[in-house]
Amino acid sequence: MTSIDFAQAQKRVLARRALHESRTAALETSRRASHAASLARLPAPLRSLAFSGYSIWDTISGREGTRPAFR
Repeated sequence: MTSIDFAQAQKRVLARRALHESRTAALETSRRASHAASLARLPAPLRSLAFSGYSIWDTISGREGTRPAFR
């Protein structure tokens, strides 16, 4: 593999990684929005309890650090 081919392959890898990260961020944002919308329909005491429960659960089960970004 020549250095030009390698540089082009590196660019493709970086582009794929950026696309994957943007899709993952969009999915996470939509998931949080749907959770917030469904929780907003609850009565006030349950809503505050549910919001705090979900924020704790999101912190515990977050994707950060559970899978490497490379193979």
